[in-house]
Amino acid sequence: MIDDIDQKLTRLHLRCRRNVDQLLAGHYRSVFKGRGLEFDEVRPYQIGDDTRSIDWNVTARCGSPFIKRYQEERELCMLFIVDLSASAHYGTATATKRDTVVEFCAQLALTAQRNHDRAGLVICSERVETYLPPVPGQSAVMRLLRELLEFQPTNTGTNLRAAFEFVATLRLRRSTVFVVSDFQAEGWAEELGILAMRHDVIAVSVADAREDELPAAGLVQLRDVETGEVASVDLHSAKTRAAFIAQRSEQQNALDRTLREAGADHLKLRTDRDCIEDILAFFHAREHRTAEGLGH
Repeated sequence: MIDDIDQKLTRLHLRCRRNVDQLLAGHYRSVFKGRGLEFDEVRPYQIGDDTRSIDWNVTARCGSPFIKRYQEERELCMLFIVDLSASAHYGTATATKRDTVVEFCAQLALTAQRNHDRAGLVICSERVETYLPPVPGQSAVMRLLRELLEFQPTNTGTNLRAAFEFVATLRLRRSTVFVVSDFQAEGWAEELGILAMRHDVIAVSVADAREDELPAAGLVQLRDVETGEVASVDLHSAKTRAAFIAQRSEQQNALDRTLREAGADHLKLRTDRDCIEDILAFFHAREHRTAEGLGH
């Protein structure tokens, strides 16, 4: 078992390292670096300075304009909140949701390592089961990836609220927090919104193609892997399949609204696609929004 995990870890590291070096590293700095700023000094206004940086309190006291200067934080803190409840083992394409989750975390954690940033991990099911504090270095990232590969949940259900409440108690400076889940849970929106007030939160939803459309397979039994509930469904019925698609669409629209209202970005992954494509598309969209915000 140990040898098997070591082999998986080696293959994962080699596969992701190529993407980090060739595709992700350049985008990473523009997407995440510079978003965390720390105060440097107040100095007199000079012609050409951005007027939006004027410190009006100091200006009023001194009678002449002063601006606040900030410097980019040298080290970014990245935290992965990963839902590895029973539904993570579902997959009908070339990979399970868990495979996709591990691949995604590996890509971003190795990119963070390349930029000398810190990466940490929270694994949750019905409760928080694992916490690795954010630290820099290759050994820390390899431990994080090993934990994702080895982990076996002690509970089958999902409680994202507990994970968000746990992270809120940590004494972390402003961080980039990736919430990686299929979001098949309820009652977490308020806690996510509180977390997003302090951190840059990116929700990473993972879905399988069969969750969007069912085959005309006749009478089948479906079992909820988290609750154990079993139901008989006639998939030969076009009406039943259409109702399923409509319900799924509404669930996804509701998730989009909830994340938007909470102040979290949304990155969508699928088990039938290479996650690097979705990561790059997300990076490009975020770079575009950042440039627009700066007036470029």
